Amino acid sequence: MLSLKLVRSLKWISFLLLLYVSLGTNFLGNIGALVASRGYFIPKESSLFTFSVTLDNIGNGEYWLYGEDDAFYYYAGVMPYAVMAKDVPCPGLDKLDYRTWCGVVVPKHDGYPQ
Repeated sequence: MLSLKLVRSLKWISFLLLLYVSLGTNFLGNIGALVASRGYFIPKESSLFTFSVTLDNIGNGEYWLYGEDDAFYYYAGVMPYAVMAKDVPCPGLDKLDYRTWCGVVVPKHDGYPQ
């Protein structure tokens, strides 16, 4: 049987882990968006914990337009979405304008940004 001290320690560890996941990551926001929005998705290069939306679609769709995590920038205005590594040297980079991204070919379209 587990000692009382061990049980208390496990409770504290569980509490602190839950607190970290809730406040220190994007996990809860991403789960909520996945449940509530049909068009929302997490890029395969990212995760529920690290992906963050930087610009939402301003139209009727329930999806993000630009996002990022620790390693990449993402643009979802075209399918499949565009990805640019953050460690790529890119003078004049604007993370909210895929046209300034280096080493990424994005098909021409009439969508955002204007």
